[in-house]
Amino acid sequence: DKSILENAAANMELAWDMDADFIRRTQALGERMAALGMIQGQPDYGQMFDLSVVERVRAELSSNE
Repeated sequence: DKSILENAAANMELAWDMDADFIRRTQALGERMAALGMIQGQPDYGQMFDLSVVERVRAELSSNE
């Protein structure tokens, strides 16, 4: 629902600098949300994030320094 997204937008953060720890924290959040009954299921966190893009950008940024 668009109104829900508009209300939630202030709590969203655009993040690109993700790593394995970021994925672990995301999974812990998902587990907590499931335990509280806020969500019915969780995604495959390994499939949800493609760190190869982040690694490529990180390498390009470090080579430009």
